[in-house]
Amino acid sequence: MQNKSSGISLAFRWNPVKPLPGKPLPRSRSRHCSCRHGDCIYVIGGKDGRVSLKDIWRFRIGECID
Repeated sequence: MQNKSSGISLAFRWNPVKPLPGKPLPRSRSRHCSCRHGDCIYVIGGKDGRVSLKDIWRFRIGECID
């Protein structure tokens, strides 16, 4: 992707995140909300294909970077 105003080329790419040992992981979900606040990403609710999920997960961005 190229920014037309500055001519700078940008590349966006998802990278897998390895969980910290002994930490639980959220279930796969759809129809959830997510937002970033400071150095955290919050994932709220959604559906796992069968039931509505009524949970909130917080991920600290700095802990996920290798």
